[in-house]
Amino acid sequence: MRRIKCVFLVLFMLASTALCVSADMDDNDLSNYLSFYGDSESGTKISLEMPLLADMELVADNGRLSLYYYQDGADVYLINNATGKIWSNVLQKSYVYNEKNSSMYASQLLTVSAADYEGSVRDYVLYDSANTDIRATSLIQAGKLQLMIEIPSLEISFKVIFGIENDAFYYRIEDSSISEKNGKLVQISLLNNLGASRTDEDGYIFYPDGSGAIMNFKENDESNVQLYQMSIYGSSDVTYSEIDKNKESNIYGNLLPVYGVSQHDGGFVAVVSGGDEDAGLYIASPGYQLSQVYRSYITFRYRTYSSTVFNDSELTQLVDKRTKTDREVFYYFLDGQDNSYSGMAVRYRKHLIDHGILTKRKGSEDYFLNIKLLCGVQKQSLFFNSVYKMTGFSDAMSIAKELKDDGIDRMNLALSGWGKGGWDALPTNLKAEGKLGGAGGLNKLAEYCSSENIPLSLDVDAIMADERTGKFNKRTNAVRNYFGESLTDKNGDRYILDACDVMPRLLKSFHKAHQGTGINLLTVGELVIPDCRNGDVSTRADIISAYSDFMKEAAKAGTRLTAEVGNAYILPYVDMIYGLPGNDSGYMISDRKVPFYQMVIHGYIPYTGQFGNTHYSYERCVLEWIETGSLPAYLLTKENSGRLENTKYNEVFSSEFVVWKEPVVKTYEKLYRDFSALQGITIDRHEQLSENVVRVGYSDGTQVYVNYGEEAVTVDDVVVAGLDYSIKREVLQ
Repeated sequence: MRRIKCVFLVLFMLASTALCVSADMDDNDLSNYLSFYGDSESGTKISLEMPLLADMELVADNGRLSLYYYQDGADVYLINNATGKIWSNVLQKSYVYNEKNSSMYASQLLTVSAADYEGSVRDYVLYDSANTDIRATSLIQAGKLQLMIEIPSLEISFKVIFGIENDAFYYRIEDSSISEKNGKLVQISLLNNLGASRTDEDGYIFYPDGSGAIMNFKENDESNVQLYQMSIYGSSDVTYSEIDKNKESNIYGNLLPVYGVSQHDGGFVAVVSGGDEDAGLYIASPGYQLSQVYRSYITFRYRTYSSTVFNDSELTQLVDKRTKTDREVFYYFLDGQDNSYSGMAVRYRKHLIDHGILTKRKGSEDYFLNIKLLCGVQKQSLFFNSVYKMTGFSDAMSIAKELKDDGIDRMNLALSGWGKGGWDALPTNLKAEGKLGGAGGLNKLAEYCSSENIPLSLDVDAIMADERTGKFNKRTNAVRNYFGESLTDKNGDRYILDACDVMPRLLKSFHKAHQGTGINLLTVGELVIPDCRNGDVSTRADIISAYSDFMKEAAKAGTRLTAEVGNAYILPYVDMIYGLPGNDSGYMISDRKVPFYQMVIHGYIPYTGQFGNTHYSYERCVLEWIETGSLPAYLLTKENSGRLENTKYNEVFSSEFVVWKEPVVKTYEKLYRDFSALQGITIDRHEQLSENVVRVGYSDGTQVYVNYGEEAVTVDDVVVAGLDYSIKREVLQ
């Protein structure tokens, strides 16, 4: 049963449509679509006719792309010169079916949600130069189109710049151009109409939920008519209980600021390169406003609402502070074999490299096997809690030595529950737990790992806090909403801390006790929760900035930094990512998971997937590692996992090292032999050949075939046994 994950922002039901037209062009005429539709509410006539080329203004032409602007309709036309494919914000006649208000939906260039000073919010849709409530003044200069957008009644204005660059089309909303005299910006969406597809189109929408997912275009399902609104980096409008529930249910959210559309004659990958912290990806299924059209687009939020229940009524409040940053989206156009989620991943990777976000990690090929050891967990009792020792520091050293003796010389080690109070103590206490061996025992372990070239990292959670176990100030550290309410669990024990308060002190405190040991950041790569205490708002941008400042300082200090899961803002800083999802969240709109995230970073940043001993099928887990290019990883303990029965720890059922040692060693030997040479190579192709068989292509020509079925198959003259893999190595000239 696919889970439905969709959050409705009732105040902002935005009209959204799109166009992708493939046409044979001549030098004078683009007008294959000759029809007019009336707006039933305004009584105006809006032309959906493709204008003559001579009637439009050429903004820029770089040989690959041509950008035109049609002033009368306030429309943008982009032509792929190699294929003749036209992209625009205007729908074809066949997309509209004479539906109510279809003309406005079909020709809108942008939509602005804005509030007056009484807090009333409404939408302003720019769909024609004749608009009176929202206006656009154009200026074409230096190969760019500048639109000054004005809402006269609210005295709000801002500038949008459109341009082309190599194979990309982009727009930018300049924050310095924003003026708000009698109202407040809430959110802006542009080009809602770019990339729309009919239900009979051959293709799909890619969206970056978890590892990645695709939504195939198919006939309208009347039971699934919705506007899906998904925040980049997860929603900030969540309760503590929802955070826990999402984690337990493997709800990941959109980890990367990117999405894509693939159609039969071309596609694109869109990258949010500015303002991603407050961006949302909207996907409208057929039947939402237009009956036969899929649409997807980016919306930028400038202010957010907080809500609370008072006397059985829900109250909402607009946050005054506006996030101040330029907003920018690049659209990279893809043709031929590149017109796929694989091509999207490769092009997005290039974008990250070109912008200095993704770089190869030095020394990442010095390790292959990843072991996380659960050290201490609190045993619950009626009067007090005590720490159960699952793996002492001397035990950890013994485990590392045994693995080294068995020939494993490329190993990475991380400790969970190592601090005072064990795994349950939140935020993480940076003093070593005495029952595990104390500071002396941890130092000896660190010295051994250093001498044997084994990277050692300590799990640290600075954001999640528990009043019963951790030291923090609820008044000055805990996140609150606009109404002064703390974001806490139903018992009022657990809280989310403001990263702007706690992150600046963390590195200094950690180095004081554990100089030379790496930090594995928990929660930082997963949650971006704003704080609204006493009107002094820490926005999502502020929170990410606090995360980034910490990671920059750690890099300057030479501290090895790893993180869990991995929203995109960690990519410039971390040396490794633990637990990168190998699945999507299982939303109803998803037709298939794809390893998009893994394809983007493989060969640059090492990563692990699910721990082998926490998967329902170890054999299948190993195949998933191979398919996604993940390094082998295990969550182990010295003691039997049965000791965890009277604790809150429920992430593992079998973890005893003596039980798992043989499978760990054998799997390491096999995977190291077959895949260690590919660790620094990029994955450029992933294909689902059948229900059970996938093919993974590396940039050096290596092809890996993975068979999840029980029967052997033959693909490309390669025999792949049931529940196994085969490798075909080809050296590219």
